[in-house]
Amino acid sequence: MSGLVMADRLAYRRRMSAFSRYFSYLICVAAFLLIPKGIGLTLVTLLILPMGTANLPVMIKEIDSGQAYTRYLLTLPCSRKEIVQARFCASLLDGLWDMALVLALLVIDALWRHTCTPLGYLQLGLASLMIGWIYMAMNLVVSFLGNVTVTSVFYMISILAGMAVYILVVWLDAPVLQALSKNPVLLWGGCLAFTALIVAVCYGISLKLFERGR
Repeated sequence: MSGLVMADRLAYRRRMSAFSRYFSYLICVAAFLLIPKGIGLTLVTLLILPMGTANLPVMIKEIDSGQAYTRYLLTLPCSRKEIVQARFCASLLDGLWDMALVLALLVIDALWRHTCTPLGYLQLGLASLMIGWIYMAMNLVVSFLGNVTVTSVFYMISILAGMAVYILVVWLDAPVLQALSKNPVLLWGGCLAFTALIVAVCYGISLKLFERGR
């Protein structure tokens, strides 16, 4: 299966140049440095970089539309299950770069600006990780099924949820942060378990429908 993982990563790198990727990282760093009061840090960690972790399945879907890349994989001596597993693994490995940048920005902000408490930085990191996993899992389903409607709906829900939290905290002074800090172990443990469940369900859907549709 390692060969399939490498094939997916090479296909992605050929589609997305190193300049494009590094330029997107430069935009993240610029947003972090230029947008004050922790807004830039929140924007980068909760939106830009988590969405970047889902780039690989999107690019592979574009390759499929023109070159039938996944159909070519079916001609190799490997099972459909291995193809699905390899794409999930390749996406996870590719997303580690974005998560490493999130960690670096959180450490820099903690040492320089002191925007959040240590618990706040931990919560931002966990939220970024979970959002990235969810985006990645949804796009992986789309890379096998070709149905973008479901992903678009989830994207809209996540954006609206973020806007709702922003309005509650900034405009209405709702004690959202205090509520998140009351029992963080139980809260974030449950959130991580829920995220893992979403990824597992997306994997099962990808495998089942890929086996039926190809």
